[in-house]
Amino acid sequence: MQHVISCSPEESENLNAYILLAEHSLSECKTDVQAYYSESLAHSDFLTHIAQFAEEMLYRGRYINGIRLYCQLYRLLNYYRVVNFSNHEMSHRLYLAAKSIRYIDNEILAEEYQRSFVRLCEEQWLQKDIFLVDDFSTLRLSDMVSLYLVPDTLLSNYYVALSENTFLDEHAKSRLFFELYDDIRMCIKFGVITKGSNDDFCSKEWWTSFDHHHRRYRNECFCMISIALMILEMMNSGDRERFSLFSTMDFHTRSTSILRALCALSLVHHIANSCSGSYMLDLTIPESDSFEFLHDLKILSITDSKEDLLLVYKTISRCFCREEDGSKEHRATSFHPRLHFEKNILDSFFLCLFRRLGDVDFFLENIELSLSENESIKSIVDKAIEYDG
Repeated sequence: MQHVISCSPEESENLNAYILLAEHSLSECKTDVQAYYSESLAHSDFLTHIAQFAEEMLYRGRYINGIRLYCQLYRLLNYYRVVNFSNHEMSHRLYLAAKSIRYIDNEILAEEYQRSFVRLCEEQWLQKDIFLVDDFSTLRLSDMVSLYLVPDTLLSNYYVALSENTFLDEHAKSRLFFELYDDIRMCIKFGVITKGSNDDFCSKEWWTSFDHHHRRYRNECFCMISIALMILEMMNSGDRERFSLFSTMDFHTRSTSILRALCALSLVHHIANSCSGSYMLDLTIPESDSFEFLHDLKILSITDSKEDLLLVYKTISRCFCREEDGSKEHRATSFHPRLHFEKNILDSFFLCLFRRLGDVDFFLENIELSLSENESIKSIVDKAIEYDG
């Protein structure tokens, strides 16, 4: 740490030594390392020290060095398929990584930082994929793994920080946001598919038995959570220009449908709560603006296929609704207040969409409604569809 603080010439050599030691630990003792990261609230090991070095670099204004070291750390974890179950310390470090863009006063440096930040987001999404795919039942505290990973707020925190940057002019910020839009779009289309690990290369069976198309779709869904939270933050800030840009992102059809449905459902919840900005939702969008945003999401054209719309419903029901019977689902993240929906509101929302599309019988044949239709939700959806300002 002293080499990092003093920026001494020995810093690079010592960091490389830490990386090699961490890689050796993951290679030789992967099971023990994973158990350690699932059982302890605070950690003191090679991997944690590397994260602390990156944090110190960010605190000292060495933004590029810090963010690149974080990326290197998570690439290493993903390569050996070890999940860093989120704790308070690591959540704070990732929050700092997102917020650091606020203090960068050079546009070229900001662009370079942003590119590395998108890579860090990608590595985080891959962590969630590993969490869902791999078996953690051998861990001593495997039942507690259901605490999940924390919700992915990296992009929403980054959006707020870049918006609050006082060193860059609005023209520079607009260019950065457009580059962020393009980087995320390209990252999801061509980056977050299947990344090999050390175990993968040793197993031909893995490559022949796994449904790669399904894996790509699942990874994209993880990204949609992060993007949806960012878009909700844009709406909460009244940023219509960037809302229009990011809400029209074009990915795999089903993933785009999930993104728009998540944002729409959050707004419907908000309006149903009389736009009170309650603790569980915390949005403060005026009612008239909420209806305008909901109208702009074009909820009737969420997807072209009734089968795909049903799949969107089932995905959201499984991953974003807490069941009343208390059953545990193996979810990618814990619930976020802005993406946590009541089953009755979800059912009523999709029932309205299927009725408008003339496929209500198909919907009712394939699901079991939680309760009778919520008339207030029907009224909100109908008003949003016909809203003209």
